[in-house]
Amino acid sequence: MNSVKFLQIEPTTRCNFTCKFCCGRYMEQSDISFETFEKIINEFPELQHIELQGEGEPLLHPQFFDMAKLAQSRGIRISMITNGSMFTSQRIDKILECGIEALQISIESPKPKDFYEIRGGKLEKVIDGIKALLKARNDRGQKYPAVGFAVTVLNRTKEMFPLIVDLYKQLGMDGKMSVQPLNLMESYTRIYGEAMSQEFVSKEDQALFLLKYAEFLQFYKGFKSNIKHFYEELVSNAEFLPFLEEKANKAANTAFRTDFRSCPWLDGALYVDRNGVITPCCSIKDEKNALGKIGENSIDEILQNRSKMREQVRGGIVPEPCRKCALAELITSRLSSLLPKKPQLAETPSFGKFNKSNVLENLDSGVISNKDIISESILELCDGETTCSGIIDKLSQRWKLNMDEGQVKILPVIEELICREVISV
Repeated sequence: MNSVKFLQIEPTTRCNFTCKFCCGRYMEQSDISFETFEKIINEFPELQHIELQGEGEPLLHPQFFDMAKLAQSRGIRISMITNGSMFTSQRIDKILECGIEALQISIESPKPKDFYEIRGGKLEKVIDGIKALLKARNDRGQKYPAVGFAVTVLNRTKEMFPLIVDLYKQLGMDGKMSVQPLNLMESYTRIYGEAMSQEFVSKEDQALFLLKYAEFLQFYKGFKSNIKHFYEELVSNAEFLPFLEEKANKAANTAFRTDFRSCPWLDGALYVDRNGVITPCCSIKDEKNALGKIGENSIDEILQNRSKMREQVRGGIVPEPCRKCALAELITSRLSSLLPKKPQLAETPSFGKFNKSNVLENLDSGVISNKDIISESILELCDGETTCSGIIDKLSQRWKLNMDEGQVKILPVIEELICREVISV
């Protein structure tokens, strides 16, 4: 996938809040220039949706609405996340006029004292601003922007989520809620103090949290717009494994699916900071992990660098910049778990008794082509005795690849064959 349909652009690192977990407070405080923004938009002709948000408060940028209007004039959808403290009547008018389709307000607690301790701002002012924005939008008869919450779940606030849900409903919000734990990637953890490090929610507690509140997060009981925020649309465009229909139906909402074939950022998105530095996603901030820079590297070069990382993730290898990314680890751990397994040819209702030519005819989508020698070579070695790792080793030697190259090329095809019930383990 060498295209970019989704782009997150950082307007500024400046902010009027002091969130304890925000790496932007430790960055150089600066804004993107309008000229750089325009160059970025011009470089990606297939762009469909942008997120105007980074490690600062977007509405502090003096030309924020000029940038939004430029994107609007190109037919590009616009989303943003804001701390919600700057909804003056003048800004509300501009928000309603510049084409922003989805807007979320960051929140961890619906209690003013906790809100102030965590974010350094006044919850009452944020709530008043949300009310004013929704009233102005509704008075105009507009459906844009859909207004929701972006929730970072902390240990100290995870039990307050029902109260955030209540506040969402009381305010008549409709932009849904994005929910995430504290970011564990290096760009973030290196700025966490001891107190913030105690706010990590364990994987077990995260799973319990999602189970406990899944009904609201999936269905919102009527309190939602059909408009998709940037992140929701990005994930809904992800590639998933070809599980049988009943398996996919068990995880119909993509927020809870675990069968990502690869990372949606690496499939079709990029992050651009205020200096025009491009990284693979919004969680990778260090310039040492940059794919390139606007004006210095060609887009082809940038996309080739992204493609290499994408192939690694799809092949069960976590690229260095993706360390501690929950999604990268989910995909690669699932693939790596196949390495000691011993695949054999399967007889299934889908394909019947194995016949090599019939099977290969049916494998005409996903990562497999019906003319792909890789799949045929794999099937020849599926004897129930040779492990997936052994198959990769044999084919790597045959094709003069090192083991990492072989794993990236072969392991995702093995997984595809398993999912299609051509082989079993």
